[in-house]
Amino acid sequence: MAVNGCLSGIIKSIININLTIVWHRLWTTFNLISKQDHKTKILENAIRRTRTFIPPLWPLNHLN
Repeated sequence: MAVNGCLSGIIKSIININLTIVWHRLWTTFNLISKQDHKTKILENAIRRTRTFIPPLWPLNHLN
């Protein structure tokens, strides 16, 4: 029981660290966007980046 408790504690701490890193990145990018005058350009670039990542996943979905 002690080992399981320890492992779950480690896993929870790792998840919390990852969430805080993601939140920090989102917050910093949001602050940058709000400070910039060219908000639409930054948003368009972000959308393009996500679009470039999404297409490779489509063939994998069809294989499943």
